[in-house]
Amino acid sequence: MIFNFFYKVLFEGVKSSNPTFAPIYCLWVFYYHLILSITLTTSKHKVFR
Repeated sequence: MIFNFFYKVLFEGVKSSNPTFAPIYCLWVFYYHLILSITLTTSKHKVFR
């Protein structure tokens, strides 16, 4: 499932506490929540099957 992929990437970001990877990780979390909210709002209008 696609959520397993996101959680794997989030877990890898937490596990590798790389200072150069930290801003990219924060942006990834931000865009993940943004895409999730957009998907939830669009699913009210369209039914995904």
